[in-house]
Amino acid sequence: MSNSKKLTFEGCSLQLDFVYGYHGSRCRDNLVYTNTGEILYHIAAVGIVYNPKTHTQRHYQYHTDDIISLTQHPNKKLVASGQIGKDPFISIWDTTTMQTVAVCKGFHQRGICSLGFSNDGTYLVSVGLDEDHTIAIWEWAKGRVIASDRGSKERVFDIQLSPYSNTIVSCGVKHIKFWTYSGNSLVAKNGIHGKVGDIQTYLCIFFGHDDGKTYTGTLNGDIYIWEGNVLARNIAKAHKGPVYVVTTYPDGFLSGGKDSQVKVWTRDFKPVHSIPLGSANIRSLFFDNGKFLVGTKDSEIWEVEYNKEKSVVKLLIEGHGEGELLGLATSPVDHKFVQAR
Repeated sequence: MSNSKKLTFEGCSLQLDFVYGYHGSRCRDNLVYTNTGEILYHIAAVGIVYNPKTHTQRHYQYHTDDIISLTQHPNKKLVASGQIGKDPFISIWDTTTMQTVAVCKGFHQRGICSLGFSNDGTYLVSVGLDEDHTIAIWEWAKGRVIASDRGSKERVFDIQLSPYSNTIVSCGVKHIKFWTYSGNSLVAKNGIHGKVGDIQTYLCIFFGHDDGKTYTGTLNGDIYIWEGNVLARNIAKAHKGPVYVVTTYPDGFLSGGKDSQVKVWTRDFKPVHSIPLGSANIRSLFFDNGKFLVGTKDSEIWEVEYNKEKSVVKLLIEGHGEGELLGLATSPVDHKFVQAR
């Protein structure tokens, strides 16, 4: 089945050439480098592979409604994207050929809000937008659910398969759960906070440098570090406001959130320095080969050439953020346009 679409009129046809913007208003952790060094993200119902050297895009257009979740396969070539809608589905596709490899459908309702691949790429975990935020583990190559359970009545913001064991971690409004899976069985344990920190709303999950630990960003700006399902350490007030993303780079960690700062940390989570990004509300971070990508709530994509002394920051993609566009006009003399909302 073709993954490109054309609008055809009598005597002519239109084909998508370039999409401005990035979906950061209601999505996060959805911006990565591919195995070819191109940049992968999504907006509306379109998956985008962007070449920053040539300022060109390739488009994946198999989805029938807005894409609201995305995760990259460990081979950095395949990607899974989940959509919203009456009959939502997950599409696994190749970022080189832009062709569909597999489709997982018929299980979730209303939409698929979060996705994650297993460390070996064999399994895919997903969360639905039904009232129970149902969790499913897929043998994705066969499009088959092998285990499922109710996630939470409260909203779930992230889910990830641990690279260290047969554990899934899910988190959201006032909860974090550590799931053990075996065969078709899923068993959950709630996070134990003790006196280390309070129960919070958790916005993101990440795993460290082969240390067996789980890292979560919180609504109030803390970063929690977990050993098993027990809270071991609290990096209090890591950010001024919500922490939407935590990720690794070779010497430690990066984190970002509403305060417009990319924070650089050692492997022991000691602060190194901060990289300010104006008024950006940071929703995604991804590091590779000395550079990292930053996705913002206002539909911007930045690329940062990281240097401890002075980093070079470049704006690659910009859009209008969340909301409808109410005005559009093209220049009669060159390739420019103006839009307004």
